[in-house]
Amino acid sequence: MTKIKINNIQYHRNGICGEPFHVINFNEGRSNMTAVVFSKYDGEKYISYDNPKIAVFNTRLLGKRNINFGENSFRGDRYSEVLINAINRNEKKTMEDYTNSIEKHTVKLFKKLEEI
Repeated sequence: MTKIKINNIQYHRNGICGEPFHVINFNEGRSNMTAVVFSKYDGEKYISYDNPKIAVFNTRLLGKRNINFGENSFRGDRYSEVLINAINRNEKKTMEDYTNSIEKHTVKLFKKLEEI
């Protein structure tokens, strides 16, 4: 596998009773790819299932409505480790940003309360 560059990671809840998943847009070489990743959370991080549940497509071909097997289908297990690691890095950064934002706003709130 050539080196990949992650462009975007989004988490989807799939309704109230469906299994949540991540959608990842990434570049592999000169190709732009889209992956749908179903993973499980072990309480600390996302991990792959024993048999990875990952669908990978060429984004350009998706734009042409091509979802044909063999034409626009790639082995998700081949991408599993790097995509799960990218999800965990993204989740960690998201939580750190969220925590920093809360701390910043809490300090502002207390300063305003002190002025009252």
